[in-house]
Amino acid sequence: MVAASLDAMHVELLTSHVEVFPYDLPAITTSGRFLVSGTARADGQDARPYVFFVKVVQSWARSPLSREVPEQLRASWAPLVPWRTELDIYRSDLRERLPAGLTVPRAFAVHDLDDESAAVWLELVPARTVNWDIERHERAAHLLGRLAGSASVAPLAATAGPARTPRLYADTWLTYNGYQRCVANNSGGCRWSPVRSTRTCGHGCWPPQTRCRPCSTNSTACPRPRPTATPAPGTCW
Repeated sequence: MVAASLDAMHVELLTSHVEVFPYDLPAITTSGRFLVSGTARADGQDARPYVFFVKVVQSWARSPLSREVPEQLRASWAPLVPWRTELDIYRSDLRERLPAGLTVPRAFAVHDLDDESAAVWLELVPARTVNWDIERHERAAHLLGRLAGSASVAPLAATAGPARTPRLYADTWLTYNGYQRCVANNSGGCRWSPVRSTRTCGHGCWPPQTRCRPCSTNSTACPRPRPTATPAPGTCW
């Protein structure tokens, strides 16, 4: 891997270092992110630095976040979190199939750790701050459209199981987890918080940024059931 990252035939490892990559957002299929760096002598030349971003991917059942799903629903929801999708992508030749203007990080290796986890060794992609203006959003939408209609990508898409389709993901997982609900605070107003599986007091709106009407602090029942499909814009319940 080090030789490939340095575009060399032979390398002599001189130093190595591992550190946890700072990332404070939880992800149900990610158990860890690390930076592996060091120096190596490539093809007998002077020492050169190398660095990898290593992501450890896991089955959703191993994440503490999976306990947020009621036990009776876990078996039916498991296919909606196909944790091996990322591994399949980096093991494929998708990078070479993508339309011009799109790419993915270069993968140097994907190693299975056990039956429910694997480590993905990637190039470190520097982050940069950009302004997502209208033009940038339009460009992104154009590229995503080209991806969706790409004849080169289609053979890979055809190998995905039925649980991996965007429509099924939207109609199931997002229906229950993507909504926002408005719950009462001490002042009688509302605050946004993620939807949980259990029904609690409050009103919800779609899209999430829609202003929610005030709700009572002493209400103990939902005014109406949460929708089971994506509601029309501006809908509240």
